[in-house]
Amino acid sequence: MTSSSLDKINSSKANKKRSNKGQKKKEAAETAPIFLRKTYHMIDTCDEDIAGWSDDGLAFVVKDPELFASEIIGQFFKHNNFSSFVRQLNFYGFRKIKSDPLRLRDAVDDNESKYWKFRHDKFQRGRPDLLSEIRKSNHTEAAEKKEVDALRSEVYELRSKINSMAKDMERLTSLLQSVVAAAPGLTGEASIAPPANHNKKRKITPLP
Repeated sequence: MTSSSLDKINSSKANKKRSNKGQKKKEAAETAPIFLRKTYHMIDTCDEDIAGWSDDGLAFVVKDPELFASEIIGQFFKHNNFSSFVRQLNFYGFRKIKSDPLRLRDAVDDNESKYWKFRHDKFQRGRPDLLSEIRKSNHTEAAEKKEVDALRSEVYELRSKINSMAKDMERLTSLLQSVVAAAPGLTGEASIAPPANHNKKRKITPLP
């Protein structure tokens, strides 16, 4: 077998290996939670003046939160609430990176102090295959369950109060109907009642 044939075989194997690797990455990305996939695509395609990847690609930066909320979030999610978006990031273990106060000396740095920068070890530019490895933390799941239980308890209490108020309204309605029904009889009795002094005789004092 010639060296040329060996080169072709090795090249074919390498291409097949790269193809398989690319397919596995694609499949891994497709199994990631929908929120993470949408967020990744949103950052990857966003106007860089509004939001985008950091220079090293290991974090993403929201430069204009108000514009990001009003024009970008709604394109990918059923809301345009920046706080809700941040809360979801926290659920998946993203960390907000604070600006270094020692660098805030000029106008450019002052603008950067208003940026929102988020980082997760598995959320990187060019690596959507890592998204499937991101999971909600146990602490977050426990907090969510506690919040749901609290809401259920509150709903149960509200329903109990509403049922109690409905019963009170029924009793008041019944009492009012009874009063209205008895009113004509009371009026009739009052109209035929004799004056207080009707049967009394006037006493006449004789002249001296």
